[in-house]
Amino acid sequence: MRPGCMQPAVSMLDSRKVSLMEIHPDYTAHDINWLQWAAWIESQPLHLRDEKAKQAPPPHLAHFFKMTPFDAGAVLNKLKTSTNVNRNMVERLQFEVGVAKQSAETMRSAIQLHIAQLERLGEIADTAGSVIASFGDAISPAESEFGRSRKRK
Repeated sequence: MRPGCMQPAVSMLDSRKVSLMEIHPDYTAHDINWLQWAAWIESQPLHLRDEKAKQAPPPHLAHFFKMTPFDAGAVLNKLKTSTNVNRNMVERLQFEVGVAKQSAETMRSAIQLHIAQLERLGEIADTAGSVIASFGDAISPAESEFGRSRKRK
């Protein structure tokens, strides 16, 4: 084989290896094992390669890969920060609920005030109607007499 014939395949495997290392930062392995995984992916049908790269190492290579140990202190700090963020979100939500309740109470008071005003206006309208009816009853007979007496003259 000529040296130039293998170069595209090697660069392709190298590129796939780097990609795998970026996709799976929680795994540690020797460089050769990353290359084996890359070669296995490149041997798959073209339409499956990207999906296979997102998955864990295949069973025949899995024993070469170890999960990266994690720093418990860092995890606890992140958890504490996350908890603080969540607590702040809950406190903000509780505050906003309080504001919404206060607005609802204000609206309810305003509605009750308007209902009372409408009831008073209704009473005033009823009273005015009664007064007008009384005037009508009081004026009608006199007016009738007055009207009859004018016609006679």
